[in-house]
Amino acid sequence: MNMSPVFSAEQIQAAAQALQQLRPAYRELLRFYEKIFIAQEASKAHVNLVPVQITSELRAIKRREKLPLVDVPDFSFDPQSARDLLLKICDIIQSHNGEMANAASAIVRGLDQEVEPFVFFGSLLKSDDAYFDKTAAALEIDKNALAFVAYNSLKPSLVLCAEQLSGYLKDLPGWEKGYCPVCGNFPGLAVLDQDGRRLLHCSFCWTTWPAKRVFCPFCEKTGGKNFHTFYSEQEKDLRVDICDDCKKYLKTVDTRATERIIYPPMELIASLHLDINARQRGYDCGMELMLPDVSE
Repeated sequence: MNMSPVFSAEQIQAAAQALQQLRPAYRELLRFYEKIFIAQEASKAHVNLVPVQITSELRAIKRREKLPLVDVPDFSFDPQSARDLLLKICDIIQSHNGEMANAASAIVRGLDQEVEPFVFFGSLLKSDDAYFDKTAAALEIDKNALAFVAYNSLKPSLVLCAEQLSGYLKDLPGWEKGYCPVCGNFPGLAVLDQDGRRLLHCSFCWTTWPAKRVFCPFCEKTGGKNFHTFYSEQEKDLRVDICDDCKKYLKTVDTRATERIIYPPMELIASLHLDINARQRGYDCGMELMLPDVSE
């Protein structure tokens, strides 16, 4: 398993600018996410986590049964740093004047009341739809906007907790499953490194793990005529791996075909045209795409 690389604000800015030049249609969306990602990376320095403890007996069982280390509700998080980041994210949302601005304002007004940080972030980990339905109704906002702010505010805690948990996997001989070895979620993106290794990036905690080049993480089929790819001649650094057995797809960034800085969360955003293309062909990525309206 790989630790998440540390990115500076300058590197994230450079990654965003390069993508804006390549794909100008994403300019406003990338400007918005550039600020979100910089705030998230800066927040990591202020996160204080209680380490998640896993006994050797439980770890042995998990390995034998090919189970992830923890369930999502088991993640440790820092409610204070997440609360601070929430305020920054809501400020970023409001500055972009999209339809989510009113929702961001309502979340800030309800902070520590309808939106009590420990309960709010804990409910996200528990996938407590009833809580989000009730809170969104109380704030008179869309539930997806509430979930967007919750996840992005909590993300630094999730990434750092996953890194701590990855320490239990250092002597793992190899993880041949398609789901994350830490939390059990499916990958949201694949990256081919400079050596051609295929690394899967968890869609939830952003843990990375190596996988076979011809392998569907969703149904775990390898090879065969039902596993293939499509790409554009104008974007040789991007492709979509699709599986006709389970009708799922996964986007891939090939770092060997570009010299720009690759910041995986931004690559996920700046390739939405591939999601549209794949879905029009009848394939599904296995996760909901929730993006804010950041139009001026």
